[in-house]
Amino acid sequence: MKKYYAVKVGYRTGIYNDFSDARDQIFGYSGAEWRGFNNLERAREYLRPPKPLSAKPTAPRRYMDERCYVISGTIFSSYKLAQRVASGRYPIYAGESYDDALNIVRGYGYYDPHDQTRRDLKYVDSNGNTVYQVYTDGACSGNGRPGAVAGYAVFFGLYVPENCYHRLPGPVQTNQRAELMAILEAYKIIDCTNDQCHYQINTDSAYALNCIQVWSYTWRRNGWINSKGLQVANKDLIEKILDVAERPSCRNVTLNKVEAHSYCEGNNSADLLARRAVDPTAYLRWLDNERIARRW
Repeated sequence: MKKYYAVKVGYRTGIYNDFSDARDQIFGYSGAEWRGFNNLERAREYLRPPKPLSAKPTAPRRYMDERCYVISGTIFSSYKLAQRVASGRYPIYAGESYDDALNIVRGYGYYDPHDQTRRDLKYVDSNGNTVYQVYTDGACSGNGRPGAVAGYAVFFGLYVPENCYHRLPGPVQTNQRAELMAILEAYKIIDCTNDQCHYQINTDSAYALNCIQVWSYTWRRNGWINSKGLQVANKDLIEKILDVAERPSCRNVTLNKVEAHSYCEGNNSADLLARRAVDPTAYLRWLDNERIARRW
């Protein structure tokens, strides 16, 4: 099947038929954005900027209510609520579906839809090293019950192309596996980058941190048998994390525990992305009911 690669932000934007040509336009470009499509029209649609709505909707009300709306990166399912929040001060962008609205958010960011400046989360340590902060999180709907669905996310900062969120693969769907998978994904991204920069991977999971930094030493000596004489749970993920963490590309990477549900931008962003991976519909409801209430 023929593929089309649309470069939205890069050295030269446009649609490319060859992946290597598209890669040349984004490799090393800060805040690059691109996607692959099987359909040429969808690739063209991806490159089209969203158009602000007029003060009054021109389409019939019934049709408008089926859309989702974006104001400064916040998604609304109700046009009436979006109008009230905008109050004539902010442009309202319409997506034909929730996925379209998400594409608008990804393309224009969480705060200012016209500012796509990469915003790494970083600080300078006592040795003068710039340390890039990475936030990981896992989420699980129905944790511990049949039919559970888990997802994980990695957040480097706004408009950083390494940000990602995915459904947890495999038959075992638990929050603990999702937390470990998020940390593994962060290590893998840093390993692939291999830029020798200093990174701090932050997690709010005490379980995941203890697995990697405390319990793993004893488990290795005991052949991955725990104190109850049972096989260590999630051994496969823990071993993979330890393997990547010991590579030269990750020699400047540290793990850190942060508080869950705090006022930490990075941790909260990772939490939102992990929830989105599990259930986009629930994420939309949460935005409407919680985030909007806080900000306006």
